[in-house]
Amino acid sequence: MLEDMDAQSLTVHHNVSEYLKDSDSFAGTFIPQDRKAEPFVTRQPSTFAPNPNKSYLVKSLIAPGKFGMIYGPPGTGKSIIGPYLAHRVAQGWTEESGGLVFGRRVCGQPVNVLYVTGEDVEGMEERLLGLATSYGPADRLHFLGGNLNFWRDDCPDYDRLMATVAQFRPSLIFVDTIASVFPGMEENSGGDMGTMFAKLRSAMELCNAALIGVHHSPKSGETPRGHGSLEGTLELSMFLKREGNLVTARIVKNKQGPSGGIIPFAIGMAHLGTDNDGDPMMAPICEEAVAEPISLKKLSPEAKTAYQILCDLLSGSGAKLTPKESGFPGKPVYCVQGAEWQAECARRSLVLSDDPKVQTAALERAYKALRATNLVGACNKIVWNARSRSVNEFTAIPNT
Repeated sequence: MLEDMDAQSLTVHHNVSEYLKDSDSFAGTFIPQDRKAEPFVTRQPSTFAPNPNKSYLVKSLIAPGKFGMIYGPPGTGKSIIGPYLAHRVAQGWTEESGGLVFGRRVCGQPVNVLYVTGEDVEGMEERLLGLATSYGPADRLHFLGGNLNFWRDDCPDYDRLMATVAQFRPSLIFVDTIASVFPGMEENSGGDMGTMFAKLRSAMELCNAALIGVHHSPKSGETPRGHGSLEGTLELSMFLKREGNLVTARIVKNKQGPSGGIIPFAIGMAHLGTDNDGDPMMAPICEEAVAEPISLKKLSPEAKTAYQILCDLLSGSGAKLTPKESGFPGKPVYCVQGAEWQAECARRSLVLSDDPKVQTAALERAYKALRATNLVGACNKIVWNARSRSVNEFTAIPNT
């Protein structure tokens, strides 16, 4: 204890020789006098040089051996942008993408990518299929989904994960979500968070893989849910927020490039065919957005509601493709009859009134506002989402 030390023991040493000379008098000697140690080799900054061949998976964003996280509230598309990044990295350079993802260079050659999920396996399979349908195959993307438990030591799942990583040697691993594959972990415990990170880091170190975890944010706040130590372990973090029909991924922390930037994307719908009833089968996918997010804050509540109702209709089984005629988009997009939109607005009470004239007038006001902001297109009593660029419709965002 400090109170038991004499003044001699607490002498502050100002140089190494003085420290070594008096070290025997210091309680708990650090370096015995009979043990010699070589000094560290230091370097001067003037001898440094940048590395022009620094490896990356997504330049200035995702690099080998780095740990990152995508997080946000429910319904913001965390499990939409994650599969998209995995798909693009597994593809490498393609003529369709021009070797870019969100305007950043992607690694030139295809690499192995492992996507792990512990929830909604069937839904994730459909999303990955939708990505392949829309953007071409990614044959080096490997999917692992199921009721996984990497937390319990008496469960073989973690050992099997390590064996899988050793077999495929992925350059990038996604874990979606952290909570789903670590059931029983106490997120607010620094010890439990440290154990989780150590397990994931061990998997990364098998092949110097980058790892991106998908996680939730608390009900209030823009930090990852759980113990504050988690933020300190991250080398990349992106917080997702939905505004209007687009989602923004804000780069909160980034050791590979600048922080604070925004990655906008939309939730599109990929057509997977028709089911046994003849209805279209759809899967939500990520679509890169070139425009800034559309703010609906200036729109009236009835305009916002009418727009959401239209988006819901466009993602439903009754949507058709726009005809290849003058006045319609050059590339087909999903559309519905204006009368269908009007009927659905009335059914869902666009305004609190049972008077059909009041309902019609409310939709007319909403329609004019949505047309003025270029959110809705119309021709020959057919309406569509004017923000669409293809059949991958900008529609309502699912709970992901």
